[in-house]
Amino acid sequence: MIRRECSQSDQIKRAIIMHITALALYRLSDPLSNGWLPTVIRTLDEQDLRSLASEIDHALNHAGASTVEGIWNRWLKRYWEERILGKPKPFSVDEAKHTGCWALSTGKYFPEAVKLVAALQPTPRFEHIGFLSRIDSRQLATTYPAATTDLLLVYFSAQDLHPYPDNTLQNIWRALVKAGLSPEHLRKLREAMFRFGIDPNDWK
Repeated sequence: MIRRECSQSDQIKRAIIMHITALALYRLSDPLSNGWLPTVIRTLDEQDLRSLASEIDHALNHAGASTVEGIWNRWLKRYWEERILGKPKPFSVDEAKHTGCWALSTGKYFPEAVKLVAALQPTPRFEHIGFLSRIDSRQLATTYPAATTDLLLVYFSAQDLHPYPDNTLQNIWRALVKAGLSPEHLRKLREAMFRFGIDPNDWK
């Protein structure tokens, strides 16, 4: 079915992507062993890979932290590192965007995952997917202020970004300040916001 996926209806394609996700996350202890997942990746086209990354992100977002941490240790980190190297395929812009969101669900491995987000090429553009809202709701700025800042530096480095200085972004900034983030980290993030006419020091 996976090999014939490109000739199927959108409904069947969706079902196949969901099935691959369930197998990779919950049925197989290591979907990289014996080359199963790499073979699947070679078979899927760019749109399918975007859909798979999005479906995995959705599943991780609704899983418990300990579950995701186990998946990260067993295979997810290795898979991400291999894809950064272009094995078996390089990322597209859209796939990189949804893959980068995985970092938000990785629990205690969030700082490690942020380093992989920073290594993504092309640079992901995290707009219109609730990215900042998830950072805020998970209180990542409070728990991991330095890693959150590094992730925001990736966010603000994207071309043609249209950030809005709403309450969500302000909450994140205030949490970073309250967490005692180093002045150097705060300076870099503030300068990144300046590119878009945003000065967080104006927020009271």
